[in-house]
Amino acid sequence: MRGIDFKTWLTQGTYPRLLGPVLLIIVLVTVVRYHTLVTTETQEAQQRAEVEVGRIAQALGPMLAQRQAEGPAVQAELLREASWSLQPHVQELLWQAPGQAPVRWAAQPLHPLAPDWFIDFAGIQPPRRHLAQLLPDGRTARLTVALQPGPVADPVWRTVVGQARLTTLNILVILVLLTLLLRANARLLHRLREATDQFRQGRLDVRMPVQGTLEAQAVSRTFNDMAGKVQSLVLSLHDTQRQQSEQLHLTRELIDALPWPLVMRGADGEVRATNQAWHRLMEAAGSAAERIVALQSVRSHLDPSDPVELQLPGQAPRYMACHHAPLRAVEGTPAGTLCTITDVTPQVQAQELTDALSQRLNIWWEHGSDPLLALDAHGRVLRTNPAAAALWPAPATPDGRALRELLGPADPVQRVLERVAQAASGATADTLDGLAVRPIPGGPVQPQRLTAHWLPAVAPDTPERGWLLLRPAA
Repeated sequence: MRGIDFKTWLTQGTYPRLLGPVLLIIVLVTVVRYHTLVTTETQEAQQRAEVEVGRIAQALGPMLAQRQAEGPAVQAELLREASWSLQPHVQELLWQAPGQAPVRWAAQPLHPLAPDWFIDFAGIQPPRRHLAQLLPDGRTARLTVALQPGPVADPVWRTVVGQARLTTLNILVILVLLTLLLRANARLLHRLREATDQFRQGRLDVRMPVQGTLEAQAVSRTFNDMAGKVQSLVLSLHDTQRQQSEQLHLTRELIDALPWPLVMRGADGEVRATNQAWHRLMEAAGSAAERIVALQSVRSHLDPSDPVELQLPGQAPRYMACHHAPLRAVEGTPAGTLCTITDVTPQVQAQELTDALSQRLNIWWEHGSDPLLALDAHGRVLRTNPAAAALWPAPATPDGRALRELLGPADPVQRVLERVAQAASGATADTLDGLAVRPIPGGPVQPQRLTAHWLPAVAPDTPERGWLLLRPAA
């Protein structure tokens, strides 16, 4: 026998999944109900029959005992007269006295209204009762009374038939209502399927009519709300894509319009985009193009160091440096690198000039006869040359001391400190008179007067903000 696949049953439609269990429940409830009904009605009918048999036996037994002496003929007549008044319930009357032949009366079996199969199913047996009767001479006789099966089975059958009609009507009403509900549900599912198919095909304005039962109206409203939100999201997505396309186009136009050569690399190091200035640079670079490509491919290079020298035809040498800027996605993950090639020729030339000046200053610092004091932005001496160290012999060395402790008086020194602060912010060189040396730091000044020349440092990013040159006053 082939088994039932539960998974296959779950994948069926609403009708086979709902009607089957409902019919099974109805059958089970009906069987239980009618089994209880038949059992109860049969017990009540048997009890009524037993009472009836007992009443007949108690009324007929004493009468037969009083006329026992008159013989069997009289007793047979009494049984026949009694059966006439008890028709059609009585089937058999039997009187058995000691020393006498049994006297019996039996009626023709009556066909009951209930069918035989019902009588067999209900287990209805014709009631029969034996009653012992005391005779006047002291002996004991026995009276047997048996009833027809129809009076017992027919009331039960009529009750079952009446209840069966009501049950059939109830089942039909339930099935009709269930079918109507399922048909309404099927129509709702059909409308929902059609609306979903149209929505899937691109008709975002499709909506379901809000009609039918409360559940159908709720489903229609839910679908319409969902469709409206999806339509809004799709329209917003299209608008966002259009804006992104326009923004991408403008970004590309902006990159091409930039005068600086620019290269964008992805997270894997591959070149994703370049601008027109980059292509013009590559065309003009000639043999130095490979060096520029190698320079901008080093993504860890964040400072414009190691510039590349370009010798363009008919032009002075130029120096190019690459500035790298990391690119990140919206979620913060690395997305690549943006490299901009800039002309650092002025910076390189300035650095060369600074190096030359520093070299000359070092020569002057070591071999010059004029005292030199290297000051920081706060007017503190960082270092001195040999000529300046001779003004403050050990142990009163000037290194690390404030300028106020080494020179005086206070007003000229204050003017020097103001010049030092201005030089730190970009002021030019200046000359100040009226200074004098304090042989002991913090002590009185000596009579000799000096002229101070403030020389600001070329490189502003060093601790030394400049040098103070001291010379005798004229």
